[in-house]
Order: sequence, then structure tokens, then C-alpha cells
Amino acid sequence: MAKKKGVAEDQGTVTAGTGPVRPVPPEEHEMSFSGPATLVNRFFVTTGPAGVRLAFAEQRNPETLPIFRTAIITSYQDAISFWKLLEGMLAPIEQQLQNAQATSQQITAQTKAEKDAN
Repeated sequence: MAKKKGVAEDQGTVTAGTGPVRPVPPEEHEMSFSGPATLVNRFFVTTGPAGVRLAFAEQRNPETLPIFRTAIITSYQDAISFWKLLEGMLAPIEQQLQNAQATSQQITAQTKAEKDAN
């Protein structure tokens, strides 16, 4: 399948937590897709004596309250491992988004300048 321009390439599934970040064996990869995936666009992070609680919710528009979807509690060590895993995997995507935003701002400024000149 041809890669779409501007779409991040699949970096594969990796696991982290108890142990180092590592590629996942096929049976663990299959397991990671065995349940439903729920859309979430709101995140709530709480720290406490048991570790880090991450609650996930969906908010359909700014006028509605978020709808709770699920929550997890993890140890501080595993939360830090998760953070580092996400940070490493998402760095190239973040750069793509920043580049796209800069291009959009340049186009907007150029269009405004051309409109003002006419």
C-alpha cells in the first residue's frame, strides 16, 4: 500500500512497562488489538499514593460535558515508561504537525498580504 503524503508511518507496536521498551511478539501484538478501541479526546491525570490515574473521556463539543470512557491506575515507574515511550514514538509526528502549522501560517499571511495589496 502506498504511503499517503503527510501521514506518519506505522512504527510498529512496542511495549514498555515492567521491563525495557521492546518490539512485541506477534501473539502480544494480536492481543493488543483483541478488544474495542474507544475514541477519547479528553485526558485527566491524577497522582496519588498508589501511582498515576489516567482517566479518558470524550467531549463532543465545547458546550457538552465530557463523557467518561475508562480509567487506569499505574505505578509511577510504569507511568514514566509510558510517557517516554509516547514521547519517542510521537516526536516525528509532532514535528510533522509543527511543520504543517508553520506552512499554514505562511500561506495565511501571504494570502492576507496579497488581498491587502489589491
